[in-house]
Amino acid sequence: MADISAGGVEFRAGRVIAQSFSTFFRNIIPFGLIALVVMSPTYIYTFLTLPGDLAAIESGDTDIGFGSAAASLGELFLGYLVTAALVYGTLQDMKNNKVSIGECFSQGLARMFPALGIAIVALILTALGFVLLIIPGLIVMTMLWVAIPVVVTERRGFGSLGRSMELTKGYRWRVFFVAVMMIAILFGLALPLGGVTAGLIVAGAEIEGLMTGLVAVQWVISALMTSFMAVVYAVSYHDLRVAKEGVDSDQVAAVFD
Repeated sequence: MADISAGGVEFRAGRVIAQSFSTFFRNIIPFGLIALVVMSPTYIYTFLTLPGDLAAIESGDTDIGFGSAAASLGELFLGYLVTAALVYGTLQDMKNNKVSIGECFSQGLARMFPALGIAIVALILTALGFVLLIIPGLIVMTMLWVAIPVVVTERRGFGSLGRSMELTKGYRWRVFFVAVMMIAILFGLALPLGGVTAGLIVAGAEIEGLMTGLVAVQWVISALMTSFMAVVYAVSYHDLRVAKEGVDSDQVAAVFD
């Protein structure tokens, strides 16, 4: 479908990516700190269980899958809460307002459960699409790309799914390009770290100190990646509304006033 621009300004993938980098690096300290704090329970759990896991591996017992799965699931859900908080922060920055860590936390907590509910439903729908075939999964991912920013800013509940489909309609190829670029960037960052982690685990418990340091590095990198993706979602939502509805940054963020 051809791109449309009711507001007179087209949604451009290159602008979304450039604006996302600019906004993220301008706020890397507050956004990074928010992500570190919100995601800390997962990594505290990892620090506490690391000696036992390494001892189990050294003794030949590799049955530690449940703990790892629980930590990964916790990180996923906490990441959605980071997104809820940083959607607010990103839109405030694009409105040229000073970003407050306290306000980001309060706005994120106020919208925590709706954002988590929408994120879980969107995740399930996308996963079902990938189970059927890769293409349906990509289509669903693209259609629901701004569902979390919608529920945070417009408070539409499960109607946020339909609203996301409405906003992305006419721009889905460009949204898809943004998604592919983000996946490539995140995969490029995560792959080397995952390889190092796997190698150290195989090496055994005698390098527990190195593993502890690596977990700390992984915590920081994961927090930065999560906060960056939150910015991308928020900028995508902002630019889609500007393109389709002709609003400006003040109007997009007016719900928080």
